[in-house]
Amino acid sequence: MLGFAAGLLLGDWLQMQQAALWPLGAHVALLAVGIVLLLAARRWPARRTPALLLAAAALGAGSTGWRAQQRLAERLAPALWGAELTLAGAVVGLPQRRAWGCSFVFAVHTAPRGVPPRVLASWRAAPQAPCPLRGGERWRLRLRLQPVHGRANPGGFDAELQRFVQDIGAVASVRSGSREGAGAGLDALRERLRERLQRALHGHAQAGAVAALALGDQGAVDAVAWARYRDTGVAHLFAISGLHIALLAAATGGVAARLWRRVRVFGRAAPLWLAAPTLGVRVRLLAALGYALLAGFGVPAQRALLMLAAVAAAQRRGLRADWRQTMAWALAAVLLWEPWALLQAGFWLSFGAVAALFVASPPTRSRDAPPARWPRAPRWLREATRAQLAVGVALAPLTVAFFQQIAWVSPLANAVAIPLVTLAVVPLALAGLALLQALQPWLEWLQRWPRWALPLPPAPALLAAALAVPALLLPWGWRLRLGGAALLAPLLWMPGGTPEPGRLEVWIADVGQGSAVLVRTARHALLFDSGPPGAGEQVLLPLLRALGVARVDRVVLSHGDADHVGGAAELARALPSADLIGSLARGQTFGFASVRRCMAGQHWRWDDVEFSMLHPPPGVSPARRNAASCVLRVAGDHGSVLLSGDIERAQELALAASGAQLRVDLLLVPHHGSRGASSPALLRATRARVAAVQAGWRNRYGHPHAQALQRYAQQGIALHRTDLEGALRWQDREPGVLCGWRARHPHYWQQTRGVGNSHKRRGSIG
Repeated sequence: MLGFAAGLLLGDWLQMQQAALWPLGAHVALLAVGIVLLLAARRWPARRTPALLLAAAALGAGSTGWRAQQRLAERLAPALWGAELTLAGAVVGLPQRRAWGCSFVFAVHTAPRGVPPRVLASWRAAPQAPCPLRGGERWRLRLRLQPVHGRANPGGFDAELQRFVQDIGAVASVRSGSREGAGAGLDALRERLRERLQRALHGHAQAGAVAALALGDQGAVDAVAWARYRDTGVAHLFAISGLHIALLAAATGGVAARLWRRVRVFGRAAPLWLAAPTLGVRVRLLAALGYALLAGFGVPAQRALLMLAAVAAAQRRGLRADWRQTMAWALAAVLLWEPWALLQAGFWLSFGAVAALFVASPPTRSRDAPPARWPRAPRWLREATRAQLAVGVALAPLTVAFFQQIAWVSPLANAVAIPLVTLAVVPLALAGLALLQALQPWLEWLQRWPRWALPLPPAPALLAAALAVPALLLPWGWRLRLGGAALLAPLLWMPGGTPEPGRLEVWIADVGQGSAVLVRTARHALLFDSGPPGAGEQVLLPLLRALGVARVDRVVLSHGDADHVGGAAELARALPSADLIGSLARGQTFGFASVRRCMAGQHWRWDDVEFSMLHPPPGVSPARRNAASCVLRVAGDHGSVLLSGDIERAQELALAASGAQLRVDLLLVPHHGSRGASSPALLRATRARVAAVQAGWRNRYGHPHAQALQRYAQQGIALHRTDLEGALRWQDREPGVLCGWRARHPHYWQQTRGVGNSHKRRGSIG
């Protein structure tokens, strides 16, 4: 079974490296090859393991490719992009409440040709108005349909992959709607339970955490609490994880088996009719299934349920397999059910943690064995310490790979949080509320401890770390363990890839309709604007972690529009040492301790790189928003950049006539490429080699405008766009080149690569 599970993992992983799917015939051929090799493995016992591995790899690649073809075929047809249609369907799951309204999955009852059966819709309600939708209800909605599209940034969340895994073929905004039927089924039950929970815990600080633990409603946890849980390494406890489901199932099955032994049926002991262990296994599975359904049956819950079912099936067949065989059964079950789970952090973290516990568990000691270390320490303390150290060591490479940090306080936090949350809060969510509240000061205190920020590791460093983990955990001599520690060195002490003195690197983030740019020198970092609301937590902080930027020295906010300052408060919480310069209204500090106005003439020098503020001139009122935008020129020994904010034609002409040094290699397109900006005078003054425009994909403003695009083409300036290419990287080593993140990391689930805004829209603008 080990060879089969490893082959499935290999085949699925190779298939998911495809930038575009192979033809259907190729996947059918792989399935046929896999079946032939599987039959051959049964006939040739001597070559059983390699044949099983190859067979499983072919079956995994073929079946995953075939399933991917089916999912891509159900996506929104290009002819319907931007169209408005009236569709009837039902609300699936729990609508996620937001400040602006709610988002929800809408299952279309009868999908017209070209419309997918599942759509992720958003309903923008009036301020303070409750979202009218409830789980399980039937509605007739007027929807404006768009294809699935997400931001593309280093270390950022891959929304397109998540929608692909959820089998969502389109996104939509609600224009109008009418309810056709009350809620029914499991979704309606979950909605009623959520409402009761909200009424009982109205205004309580931990209401969101309890809703996440009891119902899988993770959207109820606020961003500050999630940051605390993530930084202290306990975020896994506030999702419906395998640990919760397994312990609940084990407790339920154990109680049922114990009670069954005391029952008599028709005068005979109940175990004579049905063995107590058999009953316990069935009750465990039913309890796990019930909890998973109540929590929304998400991918983590599915994974835990499949692992329990695989173990139960092995026990049912009388197989007394060791932990390796058990893990292989569970791994195969998960990959056959949802192959794209291996692209999610939870897949590797859950299997890695369980494997670490088994590898590090001490062997059974004989009577003649020497006394254990720490003879006076209680047994449970020794085992708990060993388990925490094993899991911490095993998951360190994975946390660097997925989150670009190591929370050294995670063992301390988990040592307290795991028993409290798993054994008290989850089984008795309401009764455990006081315990959860008491846990917060401990986590807040640990959150202030330092964390080791590391850049996104290359594949060789991850491979060396994967070899180091068993070397450190297996019970062998200290010399071999020292070798394992040496293999971890490339992961923990990687060069950060910072520019040399005098050199310059710029990352133009994909924040949607907004602006945010990271400028790096040898020992300093500057953020120019912070994007729309949410971009700080969702894009910029993950980008900094992925690049290994532990400290930002200065934040420049060009002006006070929400698409430029929306993420500023999130940055202020995470980057307390940064100072702020901006063209902002009085009192608009966003939580930064040091705040100054930007104005022409300001200048500073970092690592032989010059930073010069060119606009606004002294005396310009920041209330004039775009006219008062900060304009920053950054020049190193080998290249220069002009960051222009939202200045428009009048300010561009004034800059061009001012005599300021405007010639640069890279120009950030003013005002997202609006029709009135990017005047020929400015383009002639800058003589830029390349230009970058930050705009939202298919945004309602039509940015970048066709007339602006034409002006860049007339000046011979190569234009790159974040809405098409994702985050853009510029280095002064190649001043005429901008590298897009999507081109470097293409995937077949990215439906909208290379399709932009230059089309005639249908219907009203959303």
